Amino acid sequence: MEVGKLVSNSVLLVAVVVVIINIFFSGGLVRADFFSAISELENVLQMENEVAHDLRSYVKSEEARLQNLKKIADDFEKHSLEALVDPEKHLSNPINAYLLVKRFTKEWNELLEQQIKSTSLSEFLKSLSTKTSRFPTEDDLQGAAYALMRLQDTYALPSSKLVKGDLQGIQDSVHMTAQDCFMLGSIAYKGNDFYHTIIWMSEALRMSKDDPSIDNSTLLDYLAYSYYMQGNTKKALNLTKEWLLIDPNHIRAQNNLRFYEQLILEQESRARSRGEQQTHYDENSNPRPMDAYKLSSDFQNYEKLCRGEKTQALYNEHLLTCQYRRHHPFLYINPIKEEQVNWEPRMFLFHDVMTDGQIARIKKIGKPKLGRSVVYHKSNSQVTTPQDYRISKSGWLKDEDDRAVYKFSYMAGLLSNLTLDTVEDLQVLNYGIGGHYEPHYDFATSRELDTFEKAIGNRIATFICYLSDVQAGGATVFPGIGVSFWPRKAKCAFWYNLMRSGEGDMRTRHAACPVLSGIKWACNKWFHERGQEFIRPCTLSPLE
Repeated sequence: MEVGKLVSNSVLLVAVVVVIINIFFSGGLVRADFFSAISELENVLQMENEVAHDLRSYVKSEEARLQNLKKIADDFEKHSLEALVDPEKHLSNPINAYLLVKRFTKEWNELLEQQIKSTSLSEFLKSLSTKTSRFPTEDDLQGAAYALMRLQDTYALPSSKLVKGDLQGIQDSVHMTAQDCFMLGSIAYKGNDFYHTIIWMSEALRMSKDDPSIDNSTLLDYLAYSYYMQGNTKKALNLTKEWLLIDPNHIRAQNNLRFYEQLILEQESRARSRGEQQTHYDENSNPRPMDAYKLSSDFQNYEKLCRGEKTQALYNEHLLTCQYRRHHPFLYINPIKEEQVNWEPRMFLFHDVMTDGQIARIKKIGKPKLGRSVVYHKSNSQVTTPQDYRISKSGWLKDEDDRAVYKFSYMAGLLSNLTLDTVEDLQVLNYGIGGHYEPHYDFATSRELDTFEKAIGNRIATFICYLSDVQAGGATVFPGIGVSFWPRKAKCAFWYNLMRSGEGDMRTRHAACPVLSGIKWACNKWFHERGQEFIRPCTLSPLE
């Protein structure tokens, strides 16, 4: 049968009768011993008439419901066919990804309750149940929502542009509805994030003029309390007054109004007693909450570099050069383009290191091994759980897994001029919606020296290669020295994490910026100290 095709009344009638009989049996209605008295059977006759009437009403409503299901099926099919033309391009937009997750969490559950579960389509539900276990969960919805908020903060994106699918000038046909904004605000509210609650509930309120399904009194309730929690009591008071214009008899709104009025009087009284003059009041004040770390220059520079802003002039920038790297016979015929991007510590970019075939192969064999990235340390021989400051999936590939992996390791050794004796396996990374890794060191600090076995030593160097182009965001940035690497397919970067003395080089603290638009694939090779003693020996200066 064609999806969404109306079921004939006779077939539907049988299905509904089965449902009603099941209800009777499960509800205990057959326990009345109807056979023991005619009077009881007379009641059954009366009930039969009522059931016939109810069935006709039910059939009529089912026809309308099925027509609605057909429209929903058409919408699903239209959306999926458009998206499947280029799934990577479609999902590279974080709003598309968020809406897809939302469609199969909140919206799907509502559809199931309101449209599907009301029928006796047991076979359909049975078939569907095998798929629902693979649907996104509420946790996925929450993660996607937080990712959008993270992108909004890092890239200073106005919500008015986000709802139109405008990501730093990258325009997409996707648009968010008032309900989408309300959902984002609700998730922020549940996480006590009143800053984002205000942003998204305000956007929902603005859009509610064209969407009658949104209850403005509910939006004003959320907004008033959130402004109060953000320290803006006057705005909370004004919003509560608006709320009472819609629902004058709401008890909690009335109580809140009195509370805010009294609080403002007390605040003004305390200000007068301290001799403070009344200053200009910003009615819409909603400061972004910033803890000590987010106020630090390290984090501030991280966000600026992610946005493409300059934080400082590069040291000895005039000495930076580009050349063809051909120091090994393997590179004579096909030299690699080398670009020095920082003088001290020295950092290099290598262009067109891998072929499209190699990249596709590494992504293909790496994809099944991906799992939520964690942050490693050797505390009680445990690996830490996933952290919010690192959002990606990663997997590990050995050289013997595939020739493409072996060739990459070989090339990493050639370009770095380091031995592969103590190198780690290849780590493959995929960053999802707003995927990022906040500022960190690749080497183990003095408090984490047990992270790596003494037999191999600390991570002396990092070799990272980008396996995809990224439309916007996703840069690798070094907040302390103002260096940024922007991802481009087959481009690799190399730097030393340790000084020649073996001490960690604190200037190499770096971060992976959130992916704003596109899908970011990357892979890492980490070289360790042991075996490099004669390749990169210590000097007499502890500062080198």
